[in-house]
Parts: sequence; C-alpha cells; structure tokens
Amino acid sequence: MIELLRIVMQWPEVVRWESLWTERYLALHRELYGVAKWIAPERPFGLGLWHYYFINPLLRAEWNLSEFASSADFIRPILYHLVEGPRIDRYLTLLTEGPFRGCAGEELHAAFSRALGLKLPSLATIGAEGLPGDYVRQGVEIVRREVGESMPIYAGIGVDVVQEGFSRRMQPDDVVRPAPTGSPSRETMPRCTSRI
Repeated sequence: MIELLRIVMQWPEVVRWESLWTERYLALHRELYGVAKWIAPERPFGLGLWHYYFINPLLRAEWNLSEFASSADFIRPILYHLVEGPRIDRYLTLLTEGPFRGCAGEELHAAFSRALGLKLPSLATIGAEGLPGDYVRQGVEIVRREVGESMPIYAGIGVDVVQEGFSRRMQPDDVVRPAPTGSPSRETMPRCTSRI
C-alpha cells in the first residue's frame, strides 16, 4: 500500500492518465450508441459491463453507471460466477505482489469485499470452487441501485465458461435467479453456450 501511495505522490499524473483513458473509453460507448441508433433506431443496443467492475474498487469509483446507462437500452453485467472466483484469486495475488505488497490476500479480499458491498466466501474457497450463485444476485442488485428501476439488466451467468487452471464444471444448482424487483431483470447465457 505504501509503495502505491509513493507512486501516486511522486507521479500524480498517473491518476490523471487513468481518468483520461476512462473518459475516452466511456465516450466511445456514447458514440457507438449514437451510430447504432442512427442505423436502426428501433433495435435495442446494450452494453456489457466488465466483470472487473464488481471486483475492482478503482473501476467502481471511475465508472458512473447512470452515465454508462444513458448510452444503452439495456446493460449486460458479466457475472460468470464460477470462473470469477479464480479470477479474483489471481487479481488479488497480483496486487499483493505489487502495489499492496505486505497485505495478505485474504485481508485484501475482505477489505475489497466490504468496500464493494459484496458478501463472498473466503479467498481460498472461491479460488478452488468459484463464487456461489448468489454473486449473480448481488451483482444485479449493485447495477440496479446505480442505474435505477427502469433499465433492463440481462446478466451473463457464464454457463461452462472456461478459465485456465479451473476444472470445475457448472451444475444445475449453480444457476440462480435473482429475486424479482418489479423491474426488467433476467439472466442470459453467453454466446459460448451455443457450443455446449
């Protein structure tokens, strides 16, 4: 953590470059939406919400989802819960080997989970078994809170999405449906399921 703060204090422009990249990336969404609506105004246009949005406090702070939603007719959060467990494990391992050197992975996992409003099992559990299906519900609720009730949310649930080094296959009990909230929200399967 100290190392990260030293970098930011010595080179504050790093934060500005990060912010500038995000601004330009989100502007691309607006441009794509405009072009899509110009070509076929009646067709719905949706945006995929990166899985990192749910596990990275910096990304969560940078992205204003209400602005993100203004460039879409629906949002598709990537909530591939089984493979996300090993991805979180790898992400936190990289952070503890770099800017958060000196922090234990489990401590960082607990701090990030609290900061992001997630209730997750231990890092050891999710690294070996993936995230529980409840992660999908939590992710949809986070998006719903930030974009409002009227925006349709079609969550990708990752049926048999492959993650290198993770051999557990999805079982019927791994698929859950978020509780109805009175607004459009449902889960969809990713394109790769057509190969199953």
